[in-house]
Amino acid sequence: MGLLSLLAVSLLVGSFAGPARSDTPYKGGRRSPVSLYLEPLLERLYIPEYSAFREVEDPIYDRNDYWFWTGDNAKILLLLLMDYERYGYLADKIASFVESMYRDFLFLKKKADMSIRVQSDRPEEFRVSNNLVLLHGNLTSDGVYLVYEGRPVIDEVALFSGAYVSYNRTYHQVRGHVTSTSIDVEGRPDRPDKVVLTIGFGTPQGIRGTLQYIVRGRSPIVDVVLTVVNDGAEAVFDVKGAIVLDQLSELASFDHFYSPATGEVPIGEAPQRLATMSGSDAWWVIYRKYSLYESEAIWMSCPNHSNVVKIWNEGSSSEAHRLTIEYEGPSRFMPGERWVVTQEVLAMNGLNWVDIDRYDMREFDLVDVDPSFDFDWGLNVYALAEYFKRTGSKGEAVWEMIANFHRIALSSSRVRSRSLAFLIEACLTMYEATRHPLSLEMAEDLIGLMMARYIGYNPDGKMIARLHAEGGGGYTDVQAEVAKAFYRLYEATGDGAYLEYANQLFDAFYIDDNGLVSVRQICGLERPGKWSLHHGYVLDAGLLIRPESHITMQSLSFLLSLTREDFTIPNKKVGGVLNSEEHPHAVLRYGDYLDRFLGTPVVFKRLVSANVTSVVPDASAMSLAINLTGPSREAQL
Repeated sequence: MGLLSLLAVSLLVGSFAGPARSDTPYKGGRRSPVSLYLEPLLERLYIPEYSAFREVEDPIYDRNDYWFWTGDNAKILLLLLMDYERYGYLADKIASFVESMYRDFLFLKKKADMSIRVQSDRPEEFRVSNNLVLLHGNLTSDGVYLVYEGRPVIDEVALFSGAYVSYNRTYHQVRGHVTSTSIDVEGRPDRPDKVVLTIGFGTPQGIRGTLQYIVRGRSPIVDVVLTVVNDGAEAVFDVKGAIVLDQLSELASFDHFYSPATGEVPIGEAPQRLATMSGSDAWWVIYRKYSLYESEAIWMSCPNHSNVVKIWNEGSSSEAHRLTIEYEGPSRFMPGERWVVTQEVLAMNGLNWVDIDRYDMREFDLVDVDPSFDFDWGLNVYALAEYFKRTGSKGEAVWEMIANFHRIALSSSRVRSRSLAFLIEACLTMYEATRHPLSLEMAEDLIGLMMARYIGYNPDGKMIARLHAEGGGGYTDVQAEVAKAFYRLYEATGDGAYLEYANQLFDAFYIDDNGLVSVRQICGLERPGKWSLHHGYVLDAGLLIRPESHITMQSLSFLLSLTREDFTIPNKKVGGVLNSEEHPHAVLRYGDYLDRFLGTPVVFKRLVSANVTSVVPDASAMSLAINLTGPSREAQL
């Protein structure tokens, strides 16, 4: 099905008018358990400046370490839609934030407070970051590490080392001719605009220069600037300069190269010289062709150079190891002349390499943005589809996203099955909203892809949804979301084959010795649902497929055991603090259940206070909950 056909369907959404939205905070009425869970999020995580919820209440690393994940905000949007009468004004803002992170062929991963932090200004052991990129190393030896994100877990992707200039057919490495180093901070002391790391060098015949690394606030791009000046008395000839990225195969894994001049080139099949280009429009990417949102990548361009650029790889037959980018300079370099090359460098973790030819990042607005491909793209589309179903807004954008990711799913076997399941749910939600058969056809198209690529069996003979088409594993959250997609398609079509898949997938769950709902992978490894997010997925699928099953009740019991007096679910991964990934996704999976079956917030608080603090491997926690409800909901009202 083509993009034009789907966009034609979007014309229908103009006539779909959802319920009236609330433009201001709703003050009246009784608060539901869902609203009680939303209050801590609002009070502690929502930042009006960004119209988004930040990742954690307190910085993980230092005072400016705040990220606003697209996927986290999509999860919160789903939670807000459960109480839209009260929170419609906020749902509108979050839906707009999620939509704003979509860029034609991908969802960007996150926004951030990208203020610069100079953690060490010693040239021999410097450390400078802006929350999405970090540089550290030793300027005196021309060793500068490029780090993606730069939180305490260092994710180094490249080492800048080995830059050189050549003239008169003689090469001179910068690190062998260092004359000075400096670190200059520009802007306000408490919030710098720019930090410039400078290595000064001097070579024979009066040729001197600088190699600079520039980190800017609000930008994930690092500028590497090579400046060469002829301070000698005579001309030199055939000037060249090179910027070198070393240790690539040791720090990361880049097995493909792309430039508009060469197209995609597997490095293992390429000659040592990867490309020869010319023109100021030259740009290129080295990347790992793995799953779209786990593909490490380094994007580069040279905006101010019109001569020939030569790029070659050394030291590895199948991966990039030492990438040399050599720039052709003046053929005759006279005394007093100056030659400057600027190379832009951008590290990413997540790349839509299906559309690699569209990755000229200079066309993107990258202010305060991480342009990595968001791994929760399916969830993002699903959340916006649910928003459209509730409000009648953003329908055309949702259709465009569905068409785009349908194309990507068909083009790549490296799409994760969980994202594919959410995309199927987005199609079904649009079908429920418009009743147009094209959306149902899309869902069936994608579920066929799911069955062909991702479904297998573990050693116990249980049906498992693989995470990747080529992978041997299944995960608790993946298993649950795929089962739910099959069940929803059964509801939409009445086809018993989809129901059979949903049941078989759900039958693979069991409760391990620690009382956690688990699934055994195709390779036989056990994958327990360690966090609230995983049990939230299982509960969501269970309430739909097997509402009274042992697995469903155990998932609810686990989530209740984590609930604190302030109605929040601590996230163990970040020290038990409120977190926008774990918290909403778990709560939205059972908030409606609690609202319907456990009565008013007063009753719910009695339940929380009843010391349901351990995971119980049967339905006794649910029985306790029902017994604690006391008077009926109607009586309490």
